[in-house]
Amino acid sequence: MKSSSPKLDILFLCVALAMLFLAGDSPVIRTAFLSLSGIVLEALPFMLIGAIAGGLIEEYLPESAVTKLRYAKTKAIMIAALAGLVLPVCECAVIPVLYRLLRKGIPPEAALAYMLAGPVVNPVVFTSTLVAYQFNPVVPVLRVIAGYVIAVSVAIIVSRILKGKIVRDDISNPSPCEIKGNKKEPRIIRASRHAAEDILKAGKYFVMGALFAGLLQSAFGRNALLSIASNPVLAIAGMMVLAFLLSICADGDAFVAASFGKAFFPLSSQLAFMLFGPMLDIKLLLMYKIVFPWKTILVLIPCITVTVFLASLLLHLLIGAVL
Repeated sequence: MKSSSPKLDILFLCVALAMLFLAGDSPVIRTAFLSLSGIVLEALPFMLIGAIAGGLIEEYLPESAVTKLRYAKTKAIMIAALAGLVLPVCECAVIPVLYRLLRKGIPPEAALAYMLAGPVVNPVVFTSTLVAYQFNPVVPVLRVIAGYVIAVSVAIIVSRILKGKIVRDDISNPSPCEIKGNKKEPRIIRASRHAAEDILKAGKYFVMGALFAGLLQSAFGRNALLSIASNPVLAIAGMMVLAFLLSICADGDAFVAASFGKAFFPLSSQLAFMLFGPMLDIKLLLMYKIVFPWKTILVLIPCITVTVFLASLLLHLLIGAVL
């Protein structure tokens, strides 16, 4: 994929951050800056891990390993949705990994399933959720099962709506010169170069999304949601909106979700928060543009939203009287 100059990407990141420093003493701006800083500092290590993993995949993963996923679409989707067990990255890091997997030839519908399920169906997130809920295994198990089912369902629906035309053409069909690269360099150097390109490419969208999330967090306080806790439908919808606005990394969102249990939010709404955020939030909405055309993104948004909402409502009907 033809990308912008690295110098321009670096300039964009610097300008985005400098705008907040130079914005004066406005309480809203200060709150937005603190929120932005928190999101960036929390997610940056995972983005670096994802970029490094993507670079290593580009150089060391043989295409023969990827071709094993070229089963029938539904089977490929179901297998790829479990890939987070061996590639456990959060949503902050999944886009660089996804980009490199697509260039290796992974089927687009399988890549979509991994992107949605990977940040939820992985051992790191399972462990953090287990700790956040005081080692009650029911919550992380429900999160993993529901995340897997939702990811598979959305990937199948989107694939059928778009007839397989899911990712950008310049990713699914890279030019020969892009594939060839500079073979004289050591592979580890090439992998590092790919990682640097990925972190710059994803970084500008991530910072823009985090900036918007920070501004929205400064305008809407968490207390505004407390009045809807008694209504399961409104509680689920409200927690999904909050997950979209806060843009918290999946490795730590369970601690925020668990805190709402003390405010009498039903478990189903807490699960909605932990399922929706890793699949769709402000920063992801912008980062998705790296691999998807707007047509795909506009189909993804309602598919993810409706599926997570219905799944959470079903969980409430099944477990609401028990937990």
